[in-house]
Amino acid sequence: MLLALVVTVLSGFIGWFSDYNGAMPALSGPNALFYDMAVAALGDDGLRNPWPRTLVLLLDEESLDREPWSRTPRALHQPHLGRLTRRLIDMGARKVGFDLVVAMDPMQLAIPGANLKDYDAPLRQVLEDYPTRIVLGSYPTVGPADIYVDRLGPAGVGVVDLQAESDGIIRSVATRVRVPGGGIAPAFAELVAAPPEGDVSIRPQSRVLLFPPAPLTRMPSLNVATFERCSETAEGRRVLEQAVRGRNILIGAAVAGEDVRRGPDRFMTAPPADPPANECRATTITPASGGRNIVPGVIVQAAAVENAMAERTPELADPAVRAAFSAGVAALGSLLFLLAGGRLVHLPASRPRLLSTTLGAFAGVAAVTFALGLSLFILQLAALRWLYWWVPLGDTLVFVAGVGFIGVMGIAVKRDLALADLRTAFGRYLPPPVVAAALDRRDAFDGEERTITVLMADLRGFTPFCGTHRDEPSEIIAALNAKFASAQEILDRYDACLDKFDGDAVIAFWNGVGDQPDHAARAVATAIELVERDRMAVSEGREQLAFKVSVATGIAFVGSYGSRQKRNFSAIGEPMNLAARLESICNEFGTDLLIAQGTIDSLTHHPSRRDDVRAILETHGFKTLGVTRLKGFEGEIPVHTAERNGSSGSE
Repeated sequence: MLLALVVTVLSGFIGWFSDYNGAMPALSGPNALFYDMAVAALGDDGLRNPWPRTLVLLLDEESLDREPWSRTPRALHQPHLGRLTRRLIDMGARKVGFDLVVAMDPMQLAIPGANLKDYDAPLRQVLEDYPTRIVLGSYPTVGPADIYVDRLGPAGVGVVDLQAESDGIIRSVATRVRVPGGGIAPAFAELVAAPPEGDVSIRPQSRVLLFPPAPLTRMPSLNVATFERCSETAEGRRVLEQAVRGRNILIGAAVAGEDVRRGPDRFMTAPPADPPANECRATTITPASGGRNIVPGVIVQAAAVENAMAERTPELADPAVRAAFSAGVAALGSLLFLLAGGRLVHLPASRPRLLSTTLGAFAGVAAVTFALGLSLFILQLAALRWLYWWVPLGDTLVFVAGVGFIGVMGIAVKRDLALADLRTAFGRYLPPPVVAAALDRRDAFDGEERTITVLMADLRGFTPFCGTHRDEPSEIIAALNAKFASAQEILDRYDACLDKFDGDAVIAFWNGVGDQPDHAARAVATAIELVERDRMAVSEGREQLAFKVSVATGIAFVGSYGSRQKRNFSAIGEPMNLAARLESICNEFGTDLLIAQGTIDSLTHHPSRRDDVRAILETHGFKTLGVTRLKGFEGEIPVHTAERNGSSGSE
């Protein structure tokens, strides 16, 4: 929980510092994807008129190849721009903006035989007549000629510089631009959007978010050649006046490879625009070959004008709001990752692969990250839709997901390694299925009372064997290990839990860890196979030692017990004592196998479904050897043995 609190606090700082130009930009990096997705989600491709305030006139290659534009270089287009601007204002344009820089003063040119004194008179005159309705473009380092600036004043010259984010996409347009020398100049789109007589110095934010309602390629536009051609007819002028009246008209270049920009509308789609019935009607532009969100820079400026003039437009939320949202998302993410980490202890421990928990945790982390990302995206959409706030949460998502990934995966790897250690340690005593069952139960090693069947096997003739090899202890150990290995192989086959090797004895039980309803049948089958294998080995002279075996069933405590420093996992109870007593009197009844009455009753009521167990029991019958009195037990105890069917005296 302390880590979750730290993550929440740090995420609050991330939100506070996620501004336009900080270390965690609000529109770059992880925030960029969310912003563009939000643009697509909240945009409306079905709008009949998504750009009601702006029309773009494109100086494209067709226009520049047409007279009078083709007769002069682009640096000397002043008279053509002047006549075009006057025509637009006469048609009722709200404002005319030049998304290009008219930097050349013709009167400063010295051309032999040419008098350029009145060359640019059409432009100078229209600037003088309408100084509040015309905005000239300026680069940060290159501005319009002084002769034009003098007629408009500084309020009529805006910087056209567009600053893209780190991925090359323009998502906001500055309202103020710092120019060389340290000064601050108003931006081009800001001046076009401002009222003709208004004060643009009071806008609270330094940038306008570019949040188009439709793809930028649907911006209404005409090329200059079409505009001039339509102006030559009465019907064409009527259509143009309808398109121009009350709108801002932006004039800009649309030459291949020149001033190409990318907008945040990359996920937005629009049906292809049908050619207008009348060529004089403004239509949508054709996307550049580089992609559907690539347009001339003047289109981006036009979209910025539209957003700046809207009644309400999204803006970057205040630092306190960003911090609160970011901290809330971090708290939610921390909770989800804590729940995911907590669920790891409930994953099945019996999966075969070493890194099964790690792989499962990775899938869980991916799911949590996706869910958290979807949640914060919905939150961002809600803030944009109803509060008009852009709340950048991408960096918070990356931070929280990164911490969650490290934490959850660290737990998963540690758990996998711990389970591997447990499998290795308990695999020396338990068969794999029993180990798996124990690891899947969190309390398996704490202990509980269970009905179990116990098998106890002791080597007949071991004491004389040791006397014969008293000078060869290694031979004794080798023989003992061989017998234990042979017994362990049979125990594992029938899924027994090895309690211990005690001297020359083997003690095992069934149904102590994990449910084995046929525990008595498995134990008897194991005992029969163990005894018969030894009988055959001794008769053939392959071995000198043979097991005598007893089997008993009853209630015992199965689990871990001992001191704080060291503990044992074992079964303690009456069936353990009964099996030990029965094994000690095998010689009295002249048999290698004694079975308690409780075991006979249990296997009768719970027959095994395993083919190998059934095969052994179907070929053997049980014989009652009589009754006996045992120390620690009241009354007479019936004892039985198992013999192969058809042998003498079988029942």
